[in-house]
Amino acid sequence: MATGQEQLVLRGTMRGHTDWVTAIAAPIDNSDTIVTSSRDKSLILWTLTKDDSSFGVATRRFTGHAHFVQDVVLSSDGQFALSASWDAELRLWDLQTGETARRFVGHAKDVLSVAFSADNRQIVSASRDRTIKLWNTLGECKYTIQEGESHSDWVSCVRFSPDNSQPTVVSGSWDKSVKVWNLTNCKLRATLTGHTGYVNTVVVSPDGSLCASGGKDGVILLWDLSEGKMLYSLEAGSIVNALTFSPNRYWLCAATESGIKIWDLESKSVVADLKVDLKHESELARDDAGQPCKNKVIYCTSLGWKADGSTLFSGYTDGVIRIFNNGFLLDRMRVQISSEGSGSVQEIENERHNEAANEHWYWPEHPEEEREGQVESPQSQRPEEAPPVQVPCHILNRVPSALGRGYGGEEADVRVVPYGLHVAEERHEEAEQDGEELDRGHDGGLVPVDQFG
Repeated sequence: MATGQEQLVLRGTMRGHTDWVTAIAAPIDNSDTIVTSSRDKSLILWTLTKDDSSFGVATRRFTGHAHFVQDVVLSSDGQFALSASWDAELRLWDLQTGETARRFVGHAKDVLSVAFSADNRQIVSASRDRTIKLWNTLGECKYTIQEGESHSDWVSCVRFSPDNSQPTVVSGSWDKSVKVWNLTNCKLRATLTGHTGYVNTVVVSPDGSLCASGGKDGVILLWDLSEGKMLYSLEAGSIVNALTFSPNRYWLCAATESGIKIWDLESKSVVADLKVDLKHESELARDDAGQPCKNKVIYCTSLGWKADGSTLFSGYTDGVIRIFNNGFLLDRMRVQISSEGSGSVQEIENERHNEAANEHWYWPEHPEEEREGQVESPQSQRPEEAPPVQVPCHILNRVPSALGRGYGGEEADVRVVPYGLHVAEERHEEAEQDGEELDRGHDGGLVPVDQFG
């Protein structure tokens, strides 16, 4: 099989903020909405349209904070947003009404980070007052980790671990350290040192086993949370502003002052180094009233994945959200589609590796026009032979799982446009878990790609 090659394409932008986009929150139910926060003192609820002109439209703007909004997260049911601001407050927002449902007052200085627990019952916040506070959803502060037992400088980021078997909070600080806290008693479990500059961001992996941290020194450190030790480092090359793990791939993404870097954590290699024409884009950055954005120096400040891992949202200092669709390009293939009426894909020919030429995949609908249907792997029953029509397309492999499992048969919903315009909108479904391991040892089948020529 061919060696993988990344395919991440800038698909569009969303414009509405007039200052830094500080955080991006996507719902876990994969609905077509996101919420963003900004230094323009507002939050925006976006509805994703995926149009060529704009990837999404601003459905509602939330105002009320008196200073920069530094962070935003969503409740697991997608009904509420929680924001942290330099006005020293947290606010809980009802996304349906746009109203403030609750204010959280107690920090003495700017609130820099906020997070929901997995069950939405607890909230944690971090502040320039060097404290970490634990709240209930009624706005009551239940515990404060004071400066003496907390960090010795600003607490820049705080996150819950999703692992409910060992309730944990992780914090990062300008004192160059990462601290791990036992949530049941708010006691320190471990102090993780290794950074030579302040820590801007910490993030916990979806399974709760890993933590990544980054900041001023341009180095990302990976930590084993259960053992409290550093595993290895990744060189980002410039200040790290934000980090996020992919929800369904063994990837770590970093927002830096030079671009967006994405690592495959199995190979520790860079799979993407995303840069855009920021000079051209910044000239287009305007708010709802058509006013230009304030910032001339443009770099990425925030990141967020759609829950299915198909789309990466990135926020910049020019107030623009740029959207990348990601896939993993295995190879450029030529597919033979039968013309007898069933629309069956009879044969896949790998243009560079002819050993794949006798693989067969089947398409159950006629592709004379754009249709929805299902592609099944060679384990399925073959259709009757018929003279084929050749259509060039991209065949994709899903990117890594930490477990490195393969499947015996795959199914994926796909959309085929004739004459090689594009293959898009694939959704993998597990068929068998005891089959032969796929190329690269990763689980999965097909993932989304943009159009190609």
